Parts: sequence; C-alpha cells; structure tokens
Amino acid sequence: MKRSKNKTVSMTLVVMLLLQMLIISPNHAKAAANPPNTPSILPKPASYTMGTGQFILTDSTSIYVAGNTAEETDELDKIGQMLAKKLNVPTGFHINVIKSANPQAGSIYLTTIGGTSSQGNEGYDLSTTTDRVTLTAYTPEGVFRGNQTLIQLLPADIEKSTVTSGVQWVIPSSTISDKPAYSYRGLMFDVVRHFFTVDQVKRQIDLASQYKINKIHLHLSDDQGWRIEIKSRPDLTRIGSTTQVGGGPGGYYTQDQFKDIVNYAAERYIEVIPEIEMPGHTNAALASYGELNPDGQRKPMRTDTEVGYSTLMAHSEVTYAFVDDVIKELAAISPSPYIHIGGDESYTTSASDYDYFIGRVTGIVNKYGKKVVGWDPSDNSSGTASDSILQNWHCTSTTGTSAIAKGMKMIVSPANAYLDMKYYTDTPIGLSWRGYINTNKAYSWDPTGCVSGASIYGTESALWAETIDTQDKMDYLLYPRLIANAEVGWTTKSNRNWDDFKARLKDHGLRMKNKGIKYFEDPIVWEPPVVPIHSEWKMDEGTGTTVKDSSGYLNGALVGGATWTTGKYGNAVSFDGSSGYINLGGQEIKGPDWTLGVWVNGQSSTTRTEALISGSSSAIKINQWNKTGKVGFTVYGVEDYVFNYSIPSNQWTHLAFVGTSSGTSLYVNGVLKETNPNTMNCPMTSVGVEGQPGTGTKTSFFKGSLDELKIFNRALSASEIAALTQVDWNVPPVTVAKLDGTKFGEWYQTPVTVTLSSTDDSSGVAKTEYKLSENGEFALYTGPFTLTDGIYTITFRSVDQEGNTEADQMLQVKADSTAPSAALTANGTLLNDGTQFENDQTVTLEVDAEDNLSGVDGISILLDDEAYAAGTDMDLTGQLGSHSVTVTVTDKAGNEHKELYTFNVTTSVHAMNQLLIRYETSGELTGPVLVQLENSLKQAEDQLNKGSIEKAAKHMNDFVKHLMNRTDKDQVPDHVALVLKESANQLIALWSK
Repeated sequence: MKRSKNKTVSMTLVVMLLLQMLIISPNHAKAAANPPNTPSILPKPASYTMGTGQFILTDSTSIYVAGNTAEETDELDKIGQMLAKKLNVPTGFHINVIKSANPQAGSIYLTTIGGTSSQGNEGYDLSTTTDRVTLTAYTPEGVFRGNQTLIQLLPADIEKSTVTSGVQWVIPSSTISDKPAYSYRGLMFDVVRHFFTVDQVKRQIDLASQYKINKIHLHLSDDQGWRIEIKSRPDLTRIGSTTQVGGGPGGYYTQDQFKDIVNYAAERYIEVIPEIEMPGHTNAALASYGELNPDGQRKPMRTDTEVGYSTLMAHSEVTYAFVDDVIKELAAISPSPYIHIGGDESYTTSASDYDYFIGRVTGIVNKYGKKVVGWDPSDNSSGTASDSILQNWHCTSTTGTSAIAKGMKMIVSPANAYLDMKYYTDTPIGLSWRGYINTNKAYSWDPTGCVSGASIYGTESALWAETIDTQDKMDYLLYPRLIANAEVGWTTKSNRNWDDFKARLKDHGLRMKNKGIKYFEDPIVWEPPVVPIHSEWKMDEGTGTTVKDSSGYLNGALVGGATWTTGKYGNAVSFDGSSGYINLGGQEIKGPDWTLGVWVNGQSSTTRTEALISGSSSAIKINQWNKTGKVGFTVYGVEDYVFNYSIPSNQWTHLAFVGTSSGTSLYVNGVLKETNPNTMNCPMTSVGVEGQPGTGTKTSFFKGSLDELKIFNRALSASEIAALTQVDWNVPPVTVAKLDGTKFGEWYQTPVTVTLSSTDDSSGVAKTEYKLSENGEFALYTGPFTLTDGIYTITFRSVDQEGNTEADQMLQVKADSTAPSAALTANGTLLNDGTQFENDQTVTLEVDAEDNLSGVDGISILLDDEAYAAGTDMDLTGQLGSHSVTVTVTDKAGNEHKELYTFNVTTSVHAMNQLLIRYETSGELTGPVLVQLENSLKQAEDQLNKGSIEKAAKHMNDFVKHLMNRTDKDQVPDHVALVLKESANQLIALWSK
C-alpha cells in the first residue's frame, strides 16, 4: 500500500466506533423475550394463570395414574410410562408409575377422574402447586396432550438425551386450562419425491406430537414413485418404487412397516391417513402396469418434477380393478376412517372423465368402509359424497364452493403456507412458486380467511419433498414453521399474536437444539449477530477472488467480470457492466439506523440501470431505473426513489448513504446532498448487481470501479461521514484472528487452525507477532498455525511501517479431540464381554468415566436398546439369554465414547433352587406342587453329582410336568410358572447335547 494515497478514519472516529461497539455488541443486543412470568408454551394454551412458588422434580417423585375404568387406567399407565421415560433420561432419576387415585405429596397425578365433556377429547386442565402436579382430562388423549405442555414447563435441558447435571428441575406453579380450536391438525409428508425410512418418519411423528399435531397424512404415490406394498400388485414396488426425484434408489414400506408406523403414531394419539394420488400424479403406477395405459405399454419411470402429464383411464374397467385392489389392501391395514385419493393437478384428464372417475373411486373407498379425502377440486365431482372431506389448498373465492353446497367439511392447507417453500430468496433449499414464506407468514394466517368457520374441519401443513433428500433438510424446512402452523390449528385466533409468539418461539430455540432438530434460525425471530460496527472492504488484495472484510464478519467473492484494478487508495475492484459483481451474501441491516460509504468511479447513464448494492428487500442504485441517470434507491414492491444527483463520469467520488427513522440521506464527498423521507433496509447481499426478487436473476450490472466500501449498523453524524474521506497516519494496525475447527460449545473437538489477518490503512503492516502463553516470547507470524489438544491463551499484535503498535489482543482457545474413557461395572466388578450371570441374581450396572481435559458432560446406558439409569438394581429373573449394554459417554467438547457389551443370563439347579426359595418366601408359590418341584430338583442334582446327565434330564422333565399338571390346590402364578419352565427347559436342552 502506498503511504501517499492510503486513508483511514480519523482517530476521533475510531474511538467513537469502539465505544459504540461496546454499547451494541451482540451480547448486549438481545431482543426482549417473554416477560419472566409468562411461560414459553407452544402452541399457546387457552388460559394460563401464574401461581406462587414451584414444584421440584426429584428422584423420589412418582407419577400416579387413575382412570374411570380399569381399561382407562391401563391406558393412562402407558402414557405415564412414556412421561417417566422422558423425564428419567436427562435427569438421571428413577421416576416410576403407580396406578392409584390417591397421589402422595411430591407427585405428578394424571387422571380422567373429574374430567368433563366440555374439555372434549383433547382438552385438559393442568394445575401445578408446590406440593403436586395434577393433570385432569376427559380422555387419555387429553392427558397425553397435556403432558406435552407439562414437559415444556420444565427447563430446556429436559429435552436432552443424556443425563445432565447441575439443573434444578422445577415447574412454576400455575393453572392452565386448554383445548384445541380445531379437531384436525395435520402434517403431510411427501415420501415419494424423496423416500424416507420408517425411523425417519417415526422421528418426525414424535416431534410433531410434541406440538399437538394429531394427524399425519402420508403421500404414498406420485409420478416419481410408489411407496406402499400392494401384495396383489407386486410390480408397484418391484418397478414403481425404484427411483425418486434426481434418480435416487427410492424405496417403499412393506405392509408390516406401514402398520408399525401407524401403531407408533397411535401411541402418540396421532391418526395416519394414507394417500394414493389419482387420477393424475400416477406415472409410477403407469410404469408398473402397462394395461393401465391406452397402448398397453408401460410408461418409463420419471425422476423430474413436472406435474399434470399423467392420468389413469377413466372409462376402463381395468383401471377400477386396479384401484379396487389397492384400496382393498390399504383399507385392511389402515385403521383411519379416511383414505386420501388425491385428485389435484390432473391436467390431461377431461372434466367429464374427472367427474366420473372421482365418483367411481369414491364408491370403491366407501365399499371398504372408508370415507374419502381429496384435494380441491375433487368436491366438484357429482359423485363426491357429503361425508367426504375436501383439502382446500388453492383457497380462492371459488375453491370449495361445491363442498359447502354439499355440506362437506374442509381441511385448510393454503399453498401460501406450504412448508416446502423457501423462507427467503437466499434459502438454499425449497421452492418459490408460491412465494417466500418466513416464520411470520407461516403464523400470520387463519383458516377463516379461506372458508367460513362452519365448514372447517381443521388445518394441515404440507411438506412436499422435491428438494428434500435428508433428515436435516426436512428439519430445516419444517422447523420452526410447523410450530407456527401448529399454533394456528390449536390456539383460537383471538388468542394469537405474532409478537407474543415470536418471543415464545425465540425462547424455544434451545429446546429444539436439545431435541436435535436442525431448524432454520429465521432472522425475523432469532436476530442474527449484530453487524460489526465497522465492516470494511478495502479491496486492496489485488489477487485471487476473495474480498476481505477487515472486521472478519463478511468476506466477499469476485464473480464473473469483476477484476482487480488501481483504486482511489491502493487497489480497487473493476466491474464490466455485464457479469461482474461481488457476492457478500449478508443479511440486510433492518433499520432504521445504518450508514454505507464507498468510493465510486463510474459514469452517469440515461440508457441503463446500474446497482451499487442490493439485498432481499432493497437496492441502492448508481443509475436508477427508468433511465433517470440519477443516484437512487429501491424498496422492492414499494417504489423506486431518486436523488437529484448524478455521479460525474470517470472520476472518484465518495458517496455515503445514511438511513434513519426520518428517511434516507445522500452525502457526496462528505457533504449532505439530499434527504428522502422514505426509509429502507441497508442491503448487504451483492455489490455491483441487483438480484431480482422472487427469481434471483442478476440484472442492473454496474460498469466502473469501487473502492473502500464501509458499512455501519448506526447512522453516522455529518462530521463522522466527512471523516470517512480523510487519512490519519497515527492509527495503529488492526489484527483479526480467525479460528478454523469444529466447535462444540466452548471447546473445539478438532485441531484448531489459527489465521491472523492484519490491515493498516495508512503506512501498511510491517509485521504481526504472537505468543501462546502469557510468559512466553513473541514469535513472528508467518502463516496459519495449528493448535492441538490443550488450553491456550493467544496474545497477538501488529506493527505498521510508521511504528504504530497495536494494543495486545488476547484470545483463549480450548481444544479437546480425545474421547473420554469409560469402564462398565456389574456389582462393582468390571464387566467383560460375554460375562455370564444366573437368573436368580440381581445385577447393578455403573459406569466409571473420565476425561482429563474438557471433562465428562453426559453418560447414557442402553440395556437392550432401552434407557437404563446407572445404579438401578436389575432382577435377572425371567431374563434368560443374551443381553446388550451400550454405554455412551460424551465430554464437554462433544467427543463421544461408545462401547457395546454383551452378557448372558443362564440358569443352574442351584439357581432354580434359589428361585423356589424366593417364590416360597414371597408366598407366590404354595401347595403340594412345591414339594414335588423341590424333590425333582434334588433328584436332578443328585444325578448330576453322580455324573448321570441323562437321568438328571429325566428328573428335570418331571419338574416341567409337575408345573403343567398343577391343581387348584396349588398357587403358581403364570409368570412364576413361565420363569421356572424356561429355566428347566434350558437345562434339559443343555444336558441333551
């Protein structure tokens, strides 16, 4: 850099900027959250009244359940067991479930006793005092819904999957009364465009149930694939399931797998509604069976995303034989009263054929005891029955009119709330044919805006999968918008408010992270980090394609015909006017206060529009649209504004734009030129080009050069703007440290590469130096260096050519790439793989874990794939066979040690004798049979001691016969008989070898 030409801000301005940075640093710029006494419950309950004090969950807490009947109590017991499992995992407690209508102090009580019909099937009352939590509902389903609220009242750590220490597990005292606005609140999964496994579907069902979704609509067939086994039509899966969008392997669910999904959902009080799309969207079927086509030939499988080209033959009995086979088998494995028949976008089916087809298929569905659900315009068919349900997705003034006339109910699924739409123009996945749907738009609608309330059955969120091929991408598009949709369906319109929801959702972000949801942090909810007080692109690199931001916040990249050239100070970037621009990719500064300054060398033009910088909602123009030849700015969808100023041709001019609540001002060479009363956000996406809203198409390319672009997240004063054009030779360099590695909380779990970047706007950087300990000597920085495991305090600084020395900067780096160690003990002794125990024993498992650097953060034990709390006594009675123990230990850096152990439970004559003694002592085994069993065991043992295994086996067979031939005088419960019989048979099998 050349001393005679380089510039920087004045010393006064630097001091002011540093002070401002302290004032509005990210740690001090948090948006107002919910008031402390308002819980962040999603969806919002109908009423909430804060109490005094809090209920404390402890290891001695029990869950009591009681219903109005024995069957209802058994159902509540299952719900209680699910809650206990949820609570025990992160707390490490041993909360158990007790069937009793007399809950003790310090307990959670789940009951339908006292529930009223006014609560409906899903309503509940939840009362929390310092003494007890009581959840009362009219049905077990209402208890399950209330449990989801109860869980959200606990600290966010309750969502973790490993034991978390140092948390006080409290529930604030309160009274909640709640029930849904609509009885149908659905989520549609498209498993056709991209296939998802049973476990992936189950995971989404589990997550959706936590937000009180009660219907899952599975889209099982379309042009790109067939996803459900139909045994009478095997080619549907042999051929039709073998691909997906983009040509992947596809897949399908067997009927047993489908039933498994249905049962899993039912345990969470979710109904699964299967959809077979027809008469359109049927190419996978047409590719599987040639007879479904007019020429009798199979269609080729398709992997594109076109719609509307396929159709079944409406006047062919072959078609209805096929439909009958499909519906018959699907009805047999689906307990839902509904089957969805699709019915949309059948563009190659004539109106009369469509009308006839829908009527015929409705008859087939009804024949197998089911009712029809169909997308609009299926209600227009004369054959649509009044008990059919219309899924209204167009939501225009004309859609659904036939349904209303027939008295049909409607599911409202407006396309402008589809969850497969992008959030914003720069969202990396998703579609945009229905616009961009951020979380605000996903929340700020109501079903009554689509159809009158009397016709509404409920709401459904639709997630089409053209761009979704992984679980993480599904999470990204679903969350947080599904939560917004869930509140639309659960909470009455009068009780909903965006600002209130936004605050609750922001608080809820940590819970989603703890659940492992890879959600999109929508900046409209979770404000991105405040833009550094002084983002500056000096454009002095001269080589490569990176344009560095001296703050380290937002480096840019040269694209197309953007090249290096000589600048106002040092180097600059030249733009060719046809393809060149700088991609910054930043979010807009959402006003009102901001400043943007830059040196411009271009020319006024009345023949072309040229953008200086653009973003998602606005752009600053060197030459405004409509050939004005003047500087201006555009707010998309609002107006193109013009300043009465044109830049001079082929000379460097400094332009500064300042946004405040009073308007947008233009400064030229440090002097105020004009203030426009309209406001805009400060764009930070693309320099030298405009990205068209909705399409992203690049237009309005700038022709000329730019240098020294600076953006501030505050409105600079007139003197500060004037200072942007001055040079101060006494300002020391600025050094920024960049750390590359995988970070987990405060720790890096990989080696850390440290890169120091120094800039000096005056004389230039002479050297950069650093040291890794406070007492060490400074070393000359020559390039990036790597830190391995350890805790480091890096001190660094730079010196410029004038001898100005930067104040020492310090940065702590903590790295731990080593997994913790762990050992599993059983009854205090190390458990070796294959250890054997006998079935009269009790075993207690413990984990001895150690991590010498970041420390142990969590320990989990899975016993036969079920959570096990360390230190719990495990009775091996009835547990013959091989068992697995999976131990997972994580440290605070996120490193994981995972180890699988196996042990075997066997038996012996001695063990069986001990079991007899136990059962006799407990009173479970009485009567003459006890003596017979004891004699058989003694005789078997005597023969073993004599070496006569064959005779020992005979006496053990007698043991089994005594069990089988017990009389009314004998008391031998079934579970006791089963344990003893299995033990005897194992020994008989062993001795017979």
